[in-house]
Amino acid sequence: QPLPNSTNLTPEELGNSTLYRDLVDPANWFGVRKGFPNWDYVKNHLQVLLLLVFEAVVYRRQQYHRKQHQLVAPVTETIFEDISREHLDLGLVSCAKYFINYFYYKF
Repeated sequence: QPLPNSTNLTPEELGNSTLYRDLVDPANWFGVRKGFPNWDYVKNHLQVLLLLVFEAVVYRRQQYHRKQHQLVAPVTETIFEDISREHLDLGLVSCAKYFINYFYYKF
């Protein structure tokens, strides 16, 4: 029973409270249900982890390749290096390239 203070529940509220009626499994408070396969809980986390590992491998491989062939890394990490804001109104192709660069940079 809780110690008496100004925020105590009434005896009727204590009888209806989940905390004092029965034992409470702490795993349920965190959303982990016993008896269900754990794969459902870790599947999305593993997917994000694999994507991060893939990104790191690609980044390191690019660095290695540039160092082996004495190449300079691009100033901006974009798909089309020669497209900037000034090329936006020159045509549909350059406009599409600009927006591809923009969304690649943002996301």
